Amino acid sequence: VDASFHMAISHATKNPVHIHLMKHFHDFLFLGIKENLRMLYEDPQNIDAVIEQHRNIFQAIKRRDPEMASSAMRLHIRFVMLFFKDHHRKVLLEKVRAPVAV
Repeated sequence: VDASFHMAISHATKNPVHIHLMKHFHDFLFLGIKENLRMLYEDPQNIDAVIEQHRNIFQAIKRRDPEMASSAMRLHIRFVMLFFKDHHRKVLLEKVRAPVAV
C-alpha cells in the first residue's frame, strides 16, 4: 500500500522524469527498504501516523495546494527520518551495552 501511494503521487505530478525514475527504480526503492518499513510498521501508532500523513498529502494535492502538499510531505519525511535515526541509535546502544566475549 505504501509503495502504491508513492507511485500514485509520482503519476499525479505528470513529471515524466519523476514517473520514469519511480517506475524503473521501484524494486530498488521499495523492495530494498522492505525490512526498514517492517520495523516502522511494527508499532500500530506508526501505522496510524503514516496513514494520517498520507491522507494529509493526498488532501493537499486534491485541493491543488502546493504549499500545503510540500509542508505535509516534509512532515512525513521528517517523521520517517526521525524514526530511523532513533531506531538505529537504540540498536547501536544495545550493541555497545552487550557483554564483550573474551
